[in-house]
Amino acid sequence: DKTLFVLDQAKAEGAVKEIDNHLFSKIYASVIEEIILGNDIDTNLTFRQQQEQIVDMLLFGICKS
Repeated sequence: DKTLFVLDQAKAEGAVKEIDNHLFSKIYASVIEEIILGNDIDTNLTFRQQQEQIVDMLLFGICKS
């Protein structure tokens, strides 16, 4: 899976800390399914932008300082 390959590469480079790939995949898939179904999601972002936003939130958290 390309997403996990990119994630493993980022961990190896020290860009992100160690996380559970299986858990990440399950949460990511669940959110993507909601986007595809359009459930309670109101945004002007493209699908790709939404994917990038999801990955950013999963890796670095929702709140930014």
